[in-house]
Amino acid sequence: MFGIAMIPSVLLALGMAFSPENPRWLYQQGKISQAEMSIKTLFGKEKVTEVMNDLSAASQGSSEPEAGWFDLFSGRYWKVVSVGAALFLFQQLTGINAVVYYSTSVFRSVGITSDVAASALVGASNVFGTTIASSLMDKQGRKSLLMTSFAGMAASMLLLSLSLTWTVNV
Repeated sequence: MFGIAMIPSVLLALGMAFSPENPRWLYQQGKISQAEMSIKTLFGKEKVTEVMNDLSAASQGSSEPEAGWFDLFSGRYWKVVSVGAALFLFQQLTGINAVVYYSTSVFRSVGITSDVAASALVGASNVFGTTIASSLMDKQGRKSLLMTSFAGMAASMLLLSLSLTWTVNV
């Protein structure tokens, strides 16, 4: 199981070995010739002049000062950092890790004997939900999608807690 999980990481490592650097980052670091080579690799040599002009125009308008780690806790970024940290915390507190971990036991208790099928169902539902969320992200907006997903999670947790209190007489 762990050996199969290495395949995507090895493929990613191989892909990154052949992937060019980000031209914007190279340009900002003053590595102009490397930025041109990266643009040539990504877009072709006919686009080098056009993209370099765009990078030059974009860099003239921005004079953002260099920021350090402690700047994340300053007043300017405090709200954004707090919201991001709270989202990660609430994600862990919902118990999704326990649901995924015990999914094979839950599926086995309802009659699905194959652990592979149970894991595949959980993975497929995760991919399905992520695909829907990704397609709705730009159309609906992040905030409305987040609020809707929180309402869905609350309803799911309510149903889960109710299912633990009810007994089924067969």
